Amino acid sequence: MRHIASICLVFVALALAVPASADSISDTLVITNGAGVVVASVSATEAQEASGGPGFIYIIPDSTLVDPSTFGNFTQVLGPSGISDVFGVTEGVSGCPQLDCLAFSSDTETASVPFTDAPNTVLEGSGGSFDATSYLAPDLQANGWHATFISDADAVSVPEPPTLILLVAGLTAMLLLIRKIAY
Repeated sequence: MRHIASICLVFVALALAVPASADSISDTLVITNGAGVVVASVSATEAQEASGGPGFIYIIPDSTLVDPSTFGNFTQVLGPSGISDVFGVTEGVSGCPQLDCLAFSSDTETASVPFTDAPNTVLEGSGGSFDATSYLAPDLQANGWHATFISDADAVSVPEPPTLILLVAGLTAMLLLIRKIAY
C-alpha cells in the first residue's frame, strides 16, 4: 500500500512541475465551398491573443474571397465586459497582400481596430458561432460558399499535461489496488 501512495505522490509532483497549456483555440474564422470543404481559415489561440494584444488582426489573406463593398459593415460580438470580438472585411492591414481581406480581431474590449465605425452587433452568449457569409464575394455566395466566425463560446481545448498526468496517476493507483486485493 505504501508503494501506491509513493507512486501517486510522484505523479502529483510531476503534474505540478509541468506547465499548463495555453494553446486552446479561442476564435476561428472559416470559409467553406459549396461542397462543405474548408477553403481557408485562420484561428487564434489563447497564447496568441495574449502575445498579440487586443488590437491584433487575424487575416485570411485572399482578397478574391471577399466582397469589398461590405467594408465598414463589420460585426462586433458583445460580451459581458464590452466588445469581445470583431469580424468582417478590413482594408490596408499588414499581412493582407491586396487591399481587402476577411479578418477578425479578438478580445478587443479596449482596442481600436481597422474595421471603421458602423457595426452589426451580436451577443456572445448566442451560441458562439456566427454567420459571416455576407462578407464573401457575391459569386461565391451564389455557389453555396459559407463563412463562419466561431467565438470563445465554442473554444476547443487542448488537454493540459497536468490533467492527463493526474488521470493516469489515478487509473494506475486504482489498477494497483485492484491487483493487490485480487491476489
